[in-house]
Amino acid sequence: MKDYKNKVAVITGAGSGIGKALALKCAQEGMRLVLADIEKEALKEVEKQIKALGAEVISLVIDVAKKEDMERLAARALGKFNRIHYFFNNAGVRAGTLLWKSKSEDWKWVFDVNVGSTVHAMQIFVPLMLNQEVPCHMICTASMDGLVPSAGNGIYSATKSAIISLCETLELELKYTKKQMKVSVVCPGFVNTQILSSERNRVEEKSTGFKEQSYSEQVSAIAGITKGEKKLIDNVNQAMTEGVATGNSPEKIAELIFRGMEAGQFYILTDEMPLEGIQKKAKRIIKESEIFKIKEEERMIAMNKAERKKLVQEAMEAKVEGAVYAVKNTQNGKVLVDATAELQGTINRFNFLKQMNDPFSMKMRADFMEMGRDAFVLEILETLEKKPEQTLEEFKEDLKLLKEIWIGKFDSSLLY
Repeated sequence: MKDYKNKVAVITGAGSGIGKALALKCAQEGMRLVLADIEKEALKEVEKQIKALGAEVISLVIDVAKKEDMERLAARALGKFNRIHYFFNNAGVRAGTLLWKSKSEDWKWVFDVNVGSTVHAMQIFVPLMLNQEVPCHMICTASMDGLVPSAGNGIYSATKSAIISLCETLELELKYTKKQMKVSVVCPGFVNTQILSSERNRVEEKSTGFKEQSYSEQVSAIAGITKGEKKLIDNVNQAMTEGVATGNSPEKIAELIFRGMEAGQFYILTDEMPLEGIQKKAKRIIKESEIFKIKEEERMIAMNKAERKKLVQEAMEAKVEGAVYAVKNTQNGKVLVDATAELQGTINRFNFLKQMNDPFSMKMRADFMEMGRDAFVLEILETLEKKPEQTLEEFKEDLKLLKEIWIGKFDSSLLY
């Protein structure tokens, strides 16, 4: 078990739902808390409950969509506790409708809150946490809808996919820093929260006028909606309402988040529901990528060697990088045409590492040179030798050049 006592946690969206449950869990673990929410009264109530548990807590009413508010939150946290060990980027909203019936105001509002707050967190809190030189962790709340989208949730799903992508990128970038900072992304399924009444927190300038209307009234007010479209939206709304009503409690989600943090998980999934959808999505991507491979092979067979050489020459003269796969033997000036996409990708990676002088890149470069080259060449040769006979005949000279080039004569800077 980790020792959370006296650690400092900052939580957005702490006035209700998962944020409130996280605040109570942190307090039970002996942490010091900085709570933020747009709902003043709800936030006050949570702060009162936290104090009743004997935990040290301060709160701040903010709009996470505003960068200046997030800056105020950071300043308040550091001013009070001088450290931030855990940042729970949890605040989020939803606007549900069909994509072709959505309004620009809906997109702006949901993206400003969900994605904007995540960007602000990474711009403001990540540098502060890195500079502390102490172990710290950013935990962002996304959704299973960010992994497997559902009809009627397009705007919400897009924002949650963006949060997942941002966290994946942050994880990659943090590895280069060699600091003691981690990032995790939480992808809950249905949770019994007030997510379906997100409109209650919609600021006036981003409102579409639906704030005081029921969901059915909102649907009926959509201009030009057909009976079929209305039925689809009603079905989505019913499924969402039932799902949220019977979903996991926020308290269970908070427990699962802490369990994931303890286990060092990046993806913290709280349900098995999305797993089948993820597998189906991955299989479809792999299957449909096979079509490209077949088409590319047909193109290669159809294009004779003279045509390929002409393309290489044109690319060389125009200095078009990546237009044609070819490398040049600096000892004899010969060009190896169509060295395959795999070779191009590896060389590009090597060229990128060559420009980096940090210890991590230098080690990667050394590993590539020592371990990857010969095995990779064999793989390339085997790939070429498996091609149809007429293609193999065209590649015989290239195979010879390929063997020459990879026996110490290859200059990776001459790539066309």
